[in-house]
Amino acid sequence: MCVVARLLGEKRMDAYLKGAPEVVASLCKKDTVPEDFAEVLEDYTKQGFRVIALAHRRLESKITWHKVQNVNRDHMEANMEFLGLIIMQNKLKAESAGVLEDLRRAHIRTVMVTGDNMLTAISVARDCGMIPPQDRVIIADALPSKDGQSAKINWHYADKHSKHVGKAPHLEVRDGPLVVGVANYSSV
Repeated sequence: MCVVARLLGEKRMDAYLKGAPEVVASLCKKDTVPEDFAEVLEDYTKQGFRVIALAHRRLESKITWHKVQNVNRDHMEANMEFLGLIIMQNKLKAESAGVLEDLRRAHIRTVMVTGDNMLTAISVARDCGMIPPQDRVIIADALPSKDGQSAKINWHYADKHSKHVGKAPHLEVRDGPLVVGVANYSSV
């Protein structure tokens, strides 16, 4: 989401952007995004935190309020300066794990559908008992077709410290909890 603001008495306006960290970082000048961005993001999401990134850009002095209304969003959100991350914690309700256990005993399959970062979703699913501690999680990244190449799916373990990293995971479809991360792909 992007907004345009102007301080009273100022002639120039500023654009401010907030959103998914990976998307915001891709819209920023490379030299403004910290080198350890991916590692820091992964660390927070693995702990179950919700993470939002912020960016800013000073707009050209000749742009007016009227012109801002007609500027293409892609143009407005380009060449931003990365400002930082907002880290939020949304703790599970005390009764959540018990309710999920009741559903499991009743043989009712539980499903989580979220727009959160996949590692955040996995952390929450582990915290509430949807994914038992001993289970390994496999993430499927869907990549759309591009430049004449077919669409493909990359599979990898959520815990990259697994001794099985680099080996193709053996997939087995079985009844049990299902965690689905929803990603926005503008080209799909």
